[in-house]
Amino acid sequence: MKTLIFTNQKGGCGKTTSALSVGAGLYRHGFKVLLVDTDAQGHLSIASGAIPDEDDLTIYEVLKGRATAADAIRTTPGGYDILPSDIRLSGADIELASAAGRDFILREALSTVAKRYDYAIIDGPPSLGVITLMGLTAADGVIIPLNSEYLGVDGVAQLRNTINIVKKRLNPKLKITGILLTFYDARTNTARRTEAQINEGLPGKLFETKVTRCNPLAKAPETGRDIYEFKPASKAKKAIEQYTALTEEVISRTTRAKRTHS
Repeated sequence: MKTLIFTNQKGGCGKTTSALSVGAGLYRHGFKVLLVDTDAQGHLSIASGAIPDEDDLTIYEVLKGRATAADAIRTTPGGYDILPSDIRLSGADIELASAAGRDFILREALSTVAKRYDYAIIDGPPSLGVITLMGLTAADGVIIPLNSEYLGVDGVAQLRNTINIVKKRLNPKLKITGILLTFYDARTNTARRTEAQINEGLPGKLFETKVTRCNPLAKAPETGRDIYEFKPASKAKKAIEQYTALTEEVISRTTRAKRTHS
């Protein structure tokens, strides 16, 4: 199983939308996919139509050792699986701060279901706390969505430093799979400057695909469906084309795994 984390300490960069859309895209390319929601806001769970009830098991119980990953995983309307999250996770950073081997808890939990999936897609919280470190320790690669409507390059540099520390101390295989420019508009100086700075500071890391602003991308999560399931599909054509292209880039950068379903 190839594990990828979508992370950026700043909100409003399309992180959850991109994690869901790539996960759905991988599923549509024939891979078995597990989404992993590690954000207490539970936006990935909501957007995928898998909102847990108060009696349902979530990633919180898994991280606390009260349930296994297999116990908490559920299937979304889109066909792929998810390890869901909700507000219960909000105190986990503090609760798990002194837990023995805390950084490896998520990796160990996911390892118990790794044979069932080709990809695990982690949606990280918009911070660099304990839960994010767990995600980085569990991941093979990092995908960084970056809002190109404002200069977020400094934030990428900070995240890169964190990734390097995790790679050195906890997870030698970790690498930046790619940086994704979102809300991209080539007509603006800010977008062009952001693109140039990323290419200069992290050559070869920027995905060729860029995601532009698209109303269906904002509306699809409200329906509990990914962009491929958005109706009418004709209104989502541009977003579908962009995320299909991005998914193909992710596949080419990460794995030679055979598709295991059709």
